[in-house]
Amino acid sequence: MANIRLAARRFEHMTWLPIVAGIAIFVLFAMLVMLALSHPMDLRETRWTKIKFTWLCAGVMLCLGTMVGLDWIPLDNFIVRYIVIVLFAACVTGILACWIPNVAWLFSRPVDTLIFGGVGTQSAGHIPEYKYAREKALEGDFKEAIKMCQWELSKQPDNYEGLLLLATIHMEMKNPKLALAQVELILKIPHLSENQEREALHAKAECLNAIH
Repeated sequence: MANIRLAARRFEHMTWLPIVAGIAIFVLFAMLVMLALSHPMDLRETRWTKIKFTWLCAGVMLCLGTMVGLDWIPLDNFIVRYIVIVLFAACVTGILACWIPNVAWLFSRPVDTLIFGGVGTQSAGHIPEYKYAREKALEGDFKEAIKMCQWELSKQPDNYEGLLLLATIHMEMKNPKLALAQVELILKIPHLSENQEREALHAKAECLNAIH
């Protein structure tokens, strides 16, 4: 008799193992997806707020589903059934409202590439915009950052911000000679402010020190 009870307990534990493993895999996958959706710099400010809210909604839905499955909530009562449906709908709507803007932001890049060509994260206007190039540089994707800088500089080749950013990226890539070439272009820009000239001369000194 004792052996039968022990076997029954083992069987009960074995039936729970796939469920627990499935839940763990789902939680890990969901967390990775949310981290990926909020990875770009422009989307990181509200990352953890959205993730916490999503898990709160998921917890509410899991509790409701468990109670319904165990018949702890009488769905034959119209009011109770209506409340459960409203709660589920509110949680799903809340999660979608959190992440749809992120998905739209991420998919806007390929669409921009398809329509405008060139680098998918470049600005489409005629005024240079180095936000995306800085983002790529911060992520360590220096080659992509250089492409973006060059695209923006094609709109205004003597743009101080772009040339200095390009020089900085080349220094990060351990290419002081290429960085120095950008700094020399900066120093040829007419009507530099005192601060800009001072910053450019400081960058030139750093390049020369790195070369020698």
